[in-house]
Amino acid sequence: MSLTALRPWAGVIVLWIVATVTATAAESGAALTLSDALSRAIEANPDLKAFAFELPALAGRREQAGLRPNPEIGLEVENVTGSGEFRGAKSAEFTLALSQLIELGGKRGLRVGVVDAAYGLAESDLAVQRLDLAAEVLRRFVQAAHNQELLALSARRIELAGRTLTTVQDRVNAALASAAEGHRATAARDRALLDRQTAERRLQSSLHRLAALWGETNPGFATVAADLYAFPEVSDFDALMERLGASPDLARLLTEARLRDAELRLAEAQRRPDVTVGGGLRRLEASDDTALVFSMQMPLKIHDRNQGAIREARVRREQLDVEYDALLNRARAELFGLYQELLQARAETEILRGQVLPELEEALRQTESAYDLGRYSYLELVDAQRSLIEVNGELIDAAARYHATLAEIERITGQAIALPAY
Repeated sequence: MSLTALRPWAGVIVLWIVATVTATAAESGAALTLSDALSRAIEANPDLKAFAFELPALAGRREQAGLRPNPEIGLEVENVTGSGEFRGAKSAEFTLALSQLIELGGKRGLRVGVVDAAYGLAESDLAVQRLDLAAEVLRRFVQAAHNQELLALSARRIELAGRTLTTVQDRVNAALASAAEGHRATAARDRALLDRQTAERRLQSSLHRLAALWGETNPGFATVAADLYAFPEVSDFDALMERLGASPDLARLLTEARLRDAELRLAEAQRRPDVTVGGGLRRLEASDDTALVFSMQMPLKIHDRNQGAIREARVRREQLDVEYDALLNRARAELFGLYQELLQARAETEILRGQVLPELEEALRQTESAYDLGRYSYLELVDAQRSLIEVNGELIDAAARYHATLAEIERITGQAIALPAY
């Protein structure tokens, strides 16, 4: 797998890593490429689709925050149903008034600003979720490719066990080997067949887990198109550290900081009292007269000057600065560890593939020839085969670990490590 490159997706950067495409076809469909897996997950992932409702919901909140307060209409009746001259409604006074709350200090615009900042934070959260999803697609894709290679290795093991069984049976028939060796060889072949069944089930499980990321219960593919041994070039550690500042998680905290700033400005503006003005008509029954009335109300900011909300907003803002520094420190430490793991996985893969395996292949060839001639024992032959299979398994593990580690590095840095290979 050429497992690198970030590409824009629906306005955000997602991990876009290109796999080496093969022409293999399976009974239930063609092999799945990594790019197809990413496309399907971004389009149909159930969790991502659920989170997408957050943006239109915030758009509704923004609309509400920008509305002016409604005017109020009121009716007052005075001097009725009393005693003496105020009995009945002869001296009644009816006042019909219309009042309007006037917000001062730009509160309406500040409320809209808070929702705008919250909308930007939701967009950042959506971008982070898409990146998390892309990274999870890669992890499960690598696991499927890993299990696929192990299944192929189990087929190699069956081939070796079957070849050995034929050789042993020939020697037993020629009275050059004991019947016990024949039974051992048969048991080894049967065990290899059993292990292949286990490998098949693990592959099917990993394919189902991959397809679950876009809501499918029955994958329409039986293999993944990947080359575990195609390693992209990786930038040096200093270059990766420079890219760390643009990581999605840190960018999200910066977006949240803008939200906290907006909340602080709104809290400070709410210290300024609003004014309610009104006017209307008053009807005086006793004199059969009508008069205009005017009113103005303003709260006295004696006890509640919104000081508690302002203090909270300031603390929340300062808290974000500390969280940013803590996250950056953790990311640096994690990036260093991942980079070392990446180098180790690559070195292991290159040494095992380029040096150790060729030696073991040659050792097995010579051991098989010597066994045919009766110079080596059956146990020596089995040991040579076991060593070859074990190292092949270690090679597959190291290659898969390289790509899984590379995915974590790209998730932390949020940027491409190498250009995609077409």
